[in-house]
Amino acid sequence: MNKFSLIGASFLLAGVTSWAATTPTVWFQWSSGAGGNDHWYGVSPDRGTWADMNALTVGQSYDLVSLSSAGEEAFVSTLVTPYSVPSWTGSPVSFAWTGLNDLASEGTFTWTDGTSFGPLDYKNWDLFEPNNDFTFDGFVLNEDAVVINWTTSGGWNDLPAGVGHPQFQIPAIFESLENPTSVPESKDATVIGGATILVLGLWRARRARA
Repeated sequence: MNKFSLIGASFLLAGVTSWAATTPTVWFQWSSGAGGNDHWYGVSPDRGTWADMNALTVGQSYDLVSLSSAGEEAFVSTLVTPYSVPSWTGSPVSFAWTGLNDLASEGTFTWTDGTSFGPLDYKNWDLFEPNNDFTFDGFVLNEDAVVINWTTSGGWNDLPAGVGHPQFQIPAIFESLENPTSVPESKDATVIGGATILVLGLWRARRARA
């Protein structure tokens, strides 16, 4: 394979690999006919820290989910596949990262999509949450990012946003105003560009052999 083909294949492989690893495989619409807002929601195929999941939204048509009602939370909660969580809960629950965080100002929670979060906005904190207090291996860590389904009865909890420990490798829920499968993704350019270079390289190689 000549250098053009090699470069093209590398770009193509990188684009396809990245696409497969970062994009929800299925998106679900909460339709207005069912009392919803017609937004689209998808769950990350991977698990990671809140910082990992938030980074996946850069340049995309979607963001981490923001919740404005009990109905919306009930809908997105059904999309997260339950899995076993650390033993402090005692039961399998469906943790999932949301866009709610207080990284910019401690104690002032905002959604990553810019939606306001104030005294009159919807909230569903679990008992004694948020408490910004988590002891991990003898260190007290700030809890700056919020998950839903903290307990089997539901409720939100704040957790550390960027600790790379299995206890904090959690799926995320993404939200989009339109179906992301019909919107060109930023990574499409990488895939298309790589394919073009690959085809050009193969064509030049065939001409050279002729």
